Amino acid sequence: MPVYLQGYVPTPATGTHRTRILTRLDELTSKRNTHFARNAGHGVILPNIKVAKEFEITLPAQNKRVLPLPYRASEGHVTAVKTSEINRYRLGINLINNANLETHMAYYSHDRGFNLDQSSFQISDKQAFSGDYALQSQGDNGRSQLAMTNFTRVYRAGNPATVSAMVKGKGRVNVYWQGRKTRVKLLDSLKNGKKHRIDSIELNGNWQEIASEFNTPRVGYRSIRVLFEFEHSGEVYIDDIAFIEWRTPFLPKQQQAHFHNGAGHATYIGFEQPLKKAAGLVIKQR
Repeated sequence: MPVYLQGYVPTPATGTHRTRILTRLDELTSKRNTHFARNAGHGVILPNIKVAKEFEITLPAQNKRVLPLPYRASEGHVTAVKTSEINRYRLGINLINNANLETHMAYYSHDRGFNLDQSSFQISDKQAFSGDYALQSQGDNGRSQLAMTNFTRVYRAGNPATVSAMVKGKGRVNVYWQGRKTRVKLLDSLKNGKKHRIDSIELNGNWQEIASEFNTPRVGYRSIRVLFEFEHSGEVYIDDIAFIEWRTPFLPKQQQAHFHNGAGHATYIGFEQPLKKAAGLVIKQR
């Protein structure tokens, strides 16, 4: 049974937490020649019997370049994408746990993935791009900041990455990464660590996608996190936040990824252009 530390309370993992935990367990056990499978929301170890079954699922159109894979995709590997408007795709994983905020207040214990106790952003059900919840800020003199509470240590150095989110508001958002250097203490890094700007985007007042690309640092850092700094008038909302570590380069839509690089346990898919029509995903079961 997958368990997630919600705030300071161990709770049953649900939603994106459950998907990420089970996918990570599958990735680690497969390296040890162990057949890890799923039974509803739980993980089980079974005899290592090869399964060649393929099935197709639908990826809904959201007019976005970066999208989470549907839950059923985590049962196997993406081997092809069926669409008439997109030529290439790539696969990756999200390094942020509570990406869509739907379980933020589950089990009477607030999630601590984002620094809401040090930010003007608060959870809100007033507006959301997907689901029922998003983060909302009125701003402090027209400025708001949102960051991952802690640095993530499990990442690939020198690897293509994308900071993705859906944002609604008027003004501008600057996207940064910040690292903890090898010999620097945690609190000093959180407070004084240099912020490296990835992108600066003008906000148009409607829901719009942020998809800012960069390469993670190659040497000198033990962990990294991402931050958003807003200059805005009125309310600003942010939803579906993701820090994607890409496991494949862009591939032709009929080409299967090489799964030895971790692509077989991807939870996100990226396209060169926004997906405006639903696409089919061919999944081969593990």
